[in-house]
Amino acid sequence: MSSGDPKPSLEWIEIGSKRFKVQRQYRSCTVSSHITSRQPMQRQSKRKIVIIMVKDMERMKSFHVSISRDDGPSQPTRIHKTCQGPWTATVDRFFMCEEPNQPLSWRWFLRGTHFNPQKPGELQLLTGNMTIANVSLDDSAWMRIVLAVWSNNQWKDNSFVLQFKDKGCTTIKENIPGFYELFFKKTETKGVCIIKPGVYVVKNAPVNWTYPKFPIMLYGIYRQKILAGKKDKHHQCLVADVKVMPKLA
Repeated sequence: MSSGDPKPSLEWIEIGSKRFKVQRQYRSCTVSSHITSRQPMQRQSKRKIVIIMVKDMERMKSFHVSISRDDGPSQPTRIHKTCQGPWTATVDRFFMCEEPNQPLSWRWFLRGTHFNPQKPGELQLLTGNMTIANVSLDDSAWMRIVLAVWSNNQWKDNSFVLQFKDKGCTTIKENIPGFYELFFKKTETKGVCIIKPGVYVVKNAPVNWTYPKFPIMLYGIYRQKILAGKKDKHHQCLVADVKVMPKLA
C-alpha cells in the first residue's frame, strides 16, 4: 500500500467462518433500500457503505466487499450489488459482434493487461489496433451503445442504452477522451472530427478510461456493445467486457 492510499480502519473481516485480511479502504457512499411495511407505501432508508478490498490468504486472491459504516462489519456482499459512485474501469476482453464472414468497416483487435489489485491506480496497457477500412468515421455517423450488466450469474441485456443520432466521431472524442487521444489524436484534422481509413496501432500503451460525462456509475461488470454506421448502413459492432470499480478516494 502506497503512502497516498487511505489507511484501513479494519485489519481483518469475517465472512461466514473465514477471516480475510483488509488490504485497502475506498471512499464511502450512501445507498438506499426499500423497507416493506404494512402500509400501502414503502419507506425508503439510507445507510452509509464503505467499500474495502480484502484478500483470501489461503487462495491469495483479492476481491471487493461492502460493509455498513455505522453498524460495523455486516454481511458483506460483492461490490456491484451495493453501491455507486466515482469510478474507474478496466477492460477484460475486446471482441466483435459481426455476422460470420461479414466483416464490417470499423473494427478492433485489442488486448489489455490484467487489473492489478495491488496497484489499483495503474493505467491499463493496450496492444493491438483499430482498423478503419474504406469509410471514414466522422460526424455524419450515428452511434448506439448498449450495456448489459452481469447479475445472478447471467447477463441482463439492455440495462442501459445510449443513442446518438449523429456526431459519431465527436461522441468518441468527448465521452472516451483517453481512448481517442491514444489512437487518433496524432492524426486528427484541425477544425473537423474525422477518423480516416487506416490501421491505428498501439503496443503496451497506457489508456485512461475516463468518461467525463458519466462521473457516477453503478459498480459491477458490464458487457458494452458499440454499434455505429451511416444512414441505414452498419459499419461497426464492437464489444468490450468492462469491470467498473470505485475510484480511490
